[in-house]
This record gives sequence, structure tokens and C-alpha cells, in this order.
Amino acid sequence: MACDVLKSLVFCVFISCFSSLFQPAFCDEYSRLFFENDEVCSYAFKPKNILIGHKDKPALILSEKSYFDSWPGTRPFNCNFHVFVHNQGLFAVIQNMYLRRNATTKECIDYIQFKQSKQQFPINLQFEREQHNWGPKYCGRIIATDIMMEQPDSDIAPNAYIANEGSIAVKIHITPKQVLDNETLTLEIAFTPYSICRYDNNAVKNCGENMCISQKYVTDGVVNCPFIDCRDEGTCVLNFNGTRITKFATGIGVRLSMNAIASVFSVFLVFISCLWLCRHCGAFCFEPPPQPIIVSSPVEMGDVRAQQAATAPPIADDKDLPPSYDSLFPEGR
Repeated sequence: MACDVLKSLVFCVFISCFSSLFQPAFCDEYSRLFFENDEVCSYAFKPKNILIGHKDKPALILSEKSYFDSWPGTRPFNCNFHVFVHNQGLFAVIQNMYLRRNATTKECIDYIQFKQSKQQFPINLQFEREQHNWGPKYCGRIIATDIMMEQPDSDIAPNAYIANEGSIAVKIHITPKQVLDNETLTLEIAFTPYSICRYDNNAVKNCGENMCISQKYVTDGVVNCPFIDCRDEGTCVLNFNGTRITKFATGIGVRLSMNAIASVFSVFLVFISCLWLCRHCGAFCFEPPPQPIIVSSPVEMGDVRAQQAATAPPIADDKDLPPSYDSLFPEGR
């Protein structure tokens, strides 16, 4: 009975450790949409409005799935949409991007732009043009954890955008020019709501300047914070005038190391427990099946003698008997 309980306990601990090691792969806390979907990039004149901030999955990842893999480039690709959240601010961070630029002039051939828009639904395009101007054009190669900067003159990452009013307008333009065989157009953006707070707690993580995101997005492989220290992920690789620098956010790198050590230690304990069970309880070991025990009923001695007498062979009548004593020694009579 005790061994069965131990088996169940070890199995539960093993499943818990396994799930914690691979949590980012199996537990996706993001809503996901693709640019080629009609709910994002529509051929209709009016841009789409995408509301995020849902309780279970408040953040959104927008990416290109396979639309540009076979794109002929016969006509331009223009996509306009709005991402907004109620009663919160909004971060947009480019995670992975390759959009073409002129190798000589460095001007963007393809590009993406952001601008802050009023939080209203539906959004009037003419009103937006009058209120806010589009930001800089993003193109070339960008990877969120490998940030390229010419001058460290701002704490805000060059691949990030902050909308204090909680609404971001997005414009994507792809020039009608065929993609070469050695080129792959890629674009992935994370939109994350933020709230105002002062300190970290069990619910939120302070990205900086009292802007906080949900703790569920900390160390999940996606850069959500818009500042150059990648505080939610632990490290960022910066390039200041050709000098490569690795920055560690306060406390996060230590937390990653401690989590890794704790996971390895837990797996080791499970392994030792399995060995103990195999030695003392026969768990997880291949043993021959037990042989059946034959139990015989008690037999009376009289029955045994009768059985032996009944089974003894009879004496033949014609068999010669040995001579008697008198016939051998007649004088002693």
C-alpha cells in the first residue's frame, strides 16, 4: 500500500517538473493573428479595429505566416489597422522583422509605421490624420533581443512604440517588387497592455517609468517591455557604435538561473526516488510473474495405507515359495 502511494507521488512530481520545464511551449498566453487574415489586413477602405486586453489572454502577437513566401510582387501590399485596449496603455514591440531597404541609400523599400490614435470605435481616418503624425519607418533586419543602435540617446528601444492612450494605428507597405530567392520577408509584433504602478508584485512587473505588464509575460521568450534593458526577459544584446554589450536586467538573470537549477534539482530527486522504489518496492522493474502455490488437502494415514494396499500388485499363485525352516533343519525339531 505504501509503495503504491509513493509511486503516485513520484509520478505527480515528475509531471509537475516536466510541465514547468516546458511551460513556454505548451502554455501560450497570447492571442495570435496573422496579417494575411481578413480580420487584420482587409482590402476594404476602412481599416480593421482589433480590441485586445481580454482577461485570459490580454496580449496579442501579430505575424506573417506564409503570405510573402509566394508573393509575386505585381502590385503593392498596403495594410492599415488599429490595435487598442480599454482603460490601459499599450506597448508595441517588433520581435522579428526583415523588410527590404536600398543597400546604397539605406531608404526603406518596404516598411512599417506606428502612430498613436484616439481611443474610439470606430476610428475616423481623417480625424486621425489631423491629430497625429506617423512615426519613423521601420525596415531592415530587427530581432528584439539583438537591438542595433547608433546612439544610446533614449531608454526606449528603437523597435518599440508606446501609446499612453491605449490605441496604436499600424501601416504596412510592401513595394511591388519581386522577392529574391535569398530574401524572406518576415514581420512579427507583440502588443501588450500596461498599467501604471510603482513596484513589482505577484500580479504585475514594472517595465520602467512605472509602466507595468502582467507577470504572466515575464521570461516567456517574448520581449514585451519597450525599454532597451529587456527587463521582462532578463538580457538584451546592444550594439553601440559597433561595440557589442550584454545587459542584464536587475534580478531577472538571477531568477532565470535559480529556476533552471531548481528544475534540474527536482528532476534529480525524481530520479533518486525512482531508484529507491525499484529497489524496495519493485516499481518500474521487470520481474517474473509469481508462480501459483499448490495447496494440497490433508489425507488420513488410514486412507494412505488403504490406497497403497489397493494399488499393490497381487501375488501370483504359481510362484515358488522359499522352503520352510523345518524342511531345512529337521534335526532341531
